[in-house]
Amino acid sequence: MHFIKRKNVERDLARLPKEVKTSALAWLSVVEKKETKWLNFSDVRNTYARASQVGKLYVFDIKSYRLIVGINFRKQTVYYKAILSHSQYDKGLWKTKFSRSKQ
Repeated sequence: MHFIKRKNVERDLARLPKEVKTSALAWLSVVEKKETKWLNFSDVRNTYARASQVGKLYVFDIKSYRLIVGINFRKQTVYYKAILSHSQYDKGLWKTKFSRSKQ
């Protein structure tokens, strides 16, 4: 898979606890492997059983945070949107903010 906006992920992770950063970077290393090929959400779930789909967005549990991405399966591209705490995620504002993307 190709990952878009790695620098934004690293910027956002810099303000988070070390264990979150370590887990998120481990997630990213799996996503960026040439062997990682996701053709649909079922493939995502085969890699990350606890991943969720919310509309056109995908949510991954990273310690006590939620990593939100868009995925274009045809282009094999993952687009970083945000990493949020549980309380930020639960407010749901991200759903409207990122639902306008052209995924």
